[in-house]
Amino acid sequence: MNCDILAMGPLSLDTEELRHKGVTRDYIGGAMPFAIHAANVAGKEICGLVKCAPEDFDVLKDLPAKKMFFAASEKTSKAEAIYYTESQEQRDIFLNSQIDPICAADIPDVNAKIY
Repeated sequence: MNCDILAMGPLSLDTEELRHKGVTRDYIGGAMPFAIHAANVAGKEICGLVKCAPEDFDVLKDLPAKKMFFAASEKTSKAEAIYYTESQEQRDIFLNSQIDPICAADIPDVNAKIY
C-alpha cells in the first residue's frame, strides 16, 4: 500500500476537569489522530498506526485515513488534567496508563514518503 504519510502513535483516552467550573469531559487525545486530520486538510494521503488495548480499536474507526492499522497493547494510554483556575496555569496532569512500546513488528508494510 502506498501513502504520503504513515502516522504512528498511541490512542489516548483523556479526561479534562475544569474544577473551577465544575465541568468534566472525556476526549480523544494523542498526536496521531490530529496528524491524520492535519494531513487531510493539506491534501495528503495518510495511513495511521495506532497502538491501544483491543477493546478500544473502534474509537478511531471513523478517522479520515486511507487505511488504519491497529497494534494491540495491554492498556490504552489515559491521561487526566485537572485545572483549578480560569487561566489553567494551576493544574495537575496525571498519566493513568500507558501503551506498550511501538516496536518494529507493529509497523505495517506501507510504502510512505514520511513515517
